[in-house]
Amino acid sequence: MTRQRVAGLVQCPVLCIGVSADPFAFPDREPLAARFPVAAIAVIEGGMVPLMEQRPAEVAEVISEFLP
Repeated sequence: MTRQRVAGLVQCPVLCIGVSADPFAFPDREPLAARFPVAAIAVIEGGMVPLMEQRPAEVAEVISEFLP
């Protein structure tokens, strides 16, 4: 199944988290978010993927702000 087809199946809000210091993943955040009907983008300054290991408090804050 292609990425675009999978994104088309998702109907719930999606949060795309980008880390500004990651030269590989950071440029893909907006094209990725554009594939979903309802998507938000959050940016954490600095950091690299895997973000949960490096910046867990900031990731938790971004997710908490996204969730209702």
